[in-house]
Amino acid sequence: MNKNRILLSLYILLSFISLFSFKNMKSQTYNQLKSDIPIKGNQLYPSWKGNGKFLVFQTDSSGNWDIAVWDIDNKLIKIVANSIYPEQHPQWVPGKNTIVYDLTKNFEPQLYETNLLNGKSTRVFNRKIKAKQPSFSSTRQLIVFSGKTDFDNYWKIYSYDLNYDNLNLLTSANGNVDFPLFSPKGNRIVFLQQSPLRKQFFMTSNWYGREKTNLHTGRGKPAWSSDGWRIFYADKNGLNWSVYSVREDGTGIREIYTSSNALKCPAPSPNGKFLAFSEKINNIWKIKIIQIQ
Repeated sequence: MNKNRILLSLYILLSFISLFSFKNMKSQTYNQLKSDIPIKGNQLYPSWKGNGKFLVFQTDSSGNWDIAVWDIDNKLIKIVANSIYPEQHPQWVPGKNTIVYDLTKNFEPQLYETNLLNGKSTRVFNRKIKAKQPSFSSTRQLIVFSGKTDFDNYWKIYSYDLNYDNLNLLTSANGNVDFPLFSPKGNRIVFLQQSPLRKQFFMTSNWYGREKTNLHTGRGKPAWSSDGWRIFYADKNGLNWSVYSVREDGTGIREIYTSSNALKCPAPSPNGKFLAFSEKINNIWKIKIIQIQ
């Protein structure tokens, strides 16, 4: 073998080694665990504040569902909504130091918001309707939620206009509809639809409940990417569970994270670099945060 062939063979070998090392390095960075939230009990439904420095979630560390906020940089936990009643499904109100959630009394959930500056909690509106799983629009004029009146057989998607005191039915089906969530711009809504046979799949619509698109099968609460281009969700993957992202038209599915443990309620950070989700470990739901960029 002449000198040129030897040099060429060495170049190909070194290129292959470098490429293999880069792929391994990228994979390790992609799924690098950033931190665990230092609090006991189950941890579910994380939601990021717009600056990415705080995470709100529900916890049963006291034996009852409460709402907690994690100061990520300082690693501090503060319970911000706790009572003798369960508080669940928290979301940040866009542009405010306020969280919104549902509080259940006598099996009837109602929507509440808590101002984190003064600690004051108030009902979002007073209507005769069960209401849970709230989400504010970017302008804070509209709030969508899963609702049920005395005349409804299933949970449906309703909206409430805070400026005009209007309650509107957005979408209904022959099965429960859950977890409506406004897109970052507030012009689209993603939600979970359940058929009478309990098959679950995601759908999207415009903000007034029309132009529906059947998106993809999945389970639990979905989430928008910060730019509104993709939707994150968790689903069973054979014997494992995975967190996926997908375009709104159902194309471009990406597998983000896989585990032998059950996964639910993914929430990408506002800068798109991290992903929070709940993973069931030893029968306890724990929030994990991984780096995805």
